[in-house]
Amino acid sequence: MIASRCRSDLTPDCTTSPPFGVNGSRKNGFVVTVSTRASAGAFISVGCHLKPCQGDASVTNRPGLLLGIQTADCVPILLVDPKKRAVAAIHAGWRGTLARIVVKAIGQMQMQFQCNPADLLAAIGPSIGGCCYEVGTEVATQFLSQFAEAPQWFDEFRTGDEPNPIQWLNMMPPGHQPAPKNVLLDLRKANRTQLLAAGVRAPNIFVSDLCTACHRDLLFSYRKEGPQSGRLLSVIGIRSQGLKGLTGKYLSYWTSP
Repeated sequence: MIASRCRSDLTPDCTTSPPFGVNGSRKNGFVVTVSTRASAGAFISVGCHLKPCQGDASVTNRPGLLLGIQTADCVPILLVDPKKRAVAAIHAGWRGTLARIVVKAIGQMQMQFQCNPADLLAAIGPSIGGCCYEVGTEVATQFLSQFAEAPQWFDEFRTGDEPNPIQWLNMMPPGHQPAPKNVLLDLRKANRTQLLAAGVRAPNIFVSDLCTACHRDLLFSYRKEGPQSGRLLSVIGIRSQGLKGLTGKYLSYWTSP
């Protein structure tokens, strides 16, 4: 199930939901937390956490455990390996996309559950589209530093450093020029490209074309509605025959702002 409409008093940050079992109770167990920080790179901590971890992505092979993503413009991505019976729920905002969060989630599925990316099915849910998602040229510059394909993800790729040969026409002295115009970023296209690069087959990637900003009658948009906006809930899990004797792993990891 992806992008069900629900109201919430959440903070502006969209994160993965705490894991819940099919009976609604929290299930704690073996947890791997992967944190990506600009200054420290990636590190992994392993242990049993008393509280469920929150982050940008969660992966599990435990039947009966539901993983959920709450979003209100950012991209929800659900992955399933029907052969290894493992699933993932991923929240990809622009920072997570820049940090390749979907690639890292697939990497954890390979490492922990021996998944083959070619076997994965991926669903990219409703999010703010390339028609509405304005970002500054500094964001475009960061994407260009990480991805050769970055210009394809923007409507008109600009970094703000382009020369203006007729700036004298605006009659403003040097150093007082207006800020460069924002650009439009297509996060869904960027994450689809990353899925393909990670080895997911194109026929196995399903992309919703619904824009949260354009369809406020159906969906929630933080950009359009502000802090009072609700959240979309995208959920994935493995069907369980019963709740007794459940085994498996739950992993959660996040990218820093």
